[in-house]
Amino acid sequence: KLFSSGRSRGCIRRRVGCVKGFPGRTPWRYLRFSATLLVQAIRLLIFALLVAPACLYIGLQYFRSPQIDRAVRYGQKPRQFLDIYYPAKEMGEAQHGRGGSGPPVVITVMGGAWIIGHRIWNVLLAWRLAAAGVMVVAVDYRNYPMVTMPEMLDDLDLALAWIKDNLASYRATLDDSPVALVGQSAGVQLAATLLLRQCQREALDLEGSLSWSPSMFKVFVGVSGVYDLPMEAEHLETIGIVPFLSHLSVDGDLTSFSPSLMLQEEIYSKAAGRHPAVHLFHGQADTSVPLEMSTSFARALRKANVPVEVFLQKGATHSEPVVEGPLAGDDIQAQLILPYLLPDVRLPRAPCFMPRSVLAIAKWVMPF
Repeated sequence: KLFSSGRSRGCIRRRVGCVKGFPGRTPWRYLRFSATLLVQAIRLLIFALLVAPACLYIGLQYFRSPQIDRAVRYGQKPRQFLDIYYPAKEMGEAQHGRGGSGPPVVITVMGGAWIIGHRIWNVLLAWRLAAAGVMVVAVDYRNYPMVTMPEMLDDLDLALAWIKDNLASYRATLDDSPVALVGQSAGVQLAATLLLRQCQREALDLEGSLSWSPSMFKVFVGVSGVYDLPMEAEHLETIGIVPFLSHLSVDGDLTSFSPSLMLQEEIYSKAAGRHPAVHLFHGQADTSVPLEMSTSFARALRKANVPVEVFLQKGATHSEPVVEGPLAGDDIQAQLILPYLLPDVRLPRAPCFMPRSVLAIAKWVMPF
């Protein structure tokens, strides 16, 4: 059996150059992955210690806030929860005063490398949008290793169907209010993949039996997104990160979960006319996900005649729009989203949750 596969013979030829779990990789490369992982873990630990006081305060406010319906179930499986953030009272009344049927709605899908994502990561964005009069629904989904990407997409699909059917019970409606779908990092990849698949399903659905439609979104906002998984897998290996992405998909298939590559297939490009407008953000200092991810996805969208805008911010890292920016009082994501929903609203500057000198150190050690 040792010689029953070419992979095993290849390992023998390389004089036991394979390490279990990393076929075809030498022990030296395994050591490189281990060293990188150790350094990244230490940096992340230091970052967590630096921001811990601010995070404890934010967490306390999250669990005490009467403005949030926490852990609303959209399914019966683990992690199938969402949080609903209600608009500030005075802003909500102003919306009704202008004759609107309900507040604008933002549905957020958090990142976390498909492994450490949680809906609470969007709490600062949700508070800022709620202060502007927007209802925010933060969707959770099961992570790896509990599930792989197909199940993550199932969770997100189920959540969007639940929101479509039930949000009216929470003083909002998707029929008459502008709605934005927002994703960050891994969450963008899942949301963009699901949108393209739903466009393709809708093109074939002659009976109108789908539980939700891409047309219910006015805009899809992608922040620091991964749109080409083979490109990301290659990039991670070049920076010494364990090549884990193939474990997240069925039989290592990454193409079927890569929006940029999906648009090269006729079944998706022809159906893309149902896709909402797209706004992509990427930091030029992002070392976790190359900014070419966003620019190449934008080219593919334009080729499929989908309206798209791209904003590349100088000096911004991968996590800055979601973590360090909001902690410093910077509304990068809110500034991207609000012009599509409430173009006349101008928010006052958000509070800074920690000393800027400490935050600068935290930003420097942040591994993402």
